[in-house]
Amino acid sequence: MRRSLLPIGVLAPFLLTLVPGSARAQTALDRLDVWERQAQQQLFMHRVSLDLDDLTHEVGIGQLAQGGTDDFTFMAEGPGAFRVLAVCDNDCLDIDLTLYDMSGTQVDIDVEMDDYPWVDTAKLGSGVSQQFRVQVAIPSCNADPCRYAIAVFSM
Repeated sequence: MRRSLLPIGVLAPFLLTLVPGSARAQTALDRLDVWERQAQQQLFMHRVSLDLDDLTHEVGIGQLAQGGTDDFTFMAEGPGAFRVLAVCDNDCLDIDLTLYDMSGTQVDIDVEMDDYPWVDTAKLGSGVSQQFRVQVAIPSCNADPCRYAIAVFSM
């Protein structure tokens, strides 16, 4: 299945409800199931540890059975490079990312045994304006399906 990550401005009002400490944050998180909340919390934790501040697109949330894959597309526009970070719920042991340009050429890959992979467009230089496809794979999950979150940041 191919999905698009929308520019952050489209969903800014919704995403503001996910800011920790706001009165509306609890309401927005309550709509997510426990595993989706775990994925969102993992995203926030790793986003902070990797010093990724500039979220540029809507956060994608999905679920996959062990061995499953999903595809997302996003448009990288503007100066600098872009980093894609994925995380999964507490039942997930390994999640992998592969970044492709739209001609199908692999740009970057993270298939290490971890639950917070990232790929980026830095190898292409700065100022890249083009569409990319990101493949999310979950090779190891203790309780199918595993929930995941994926986000795009400007570097």
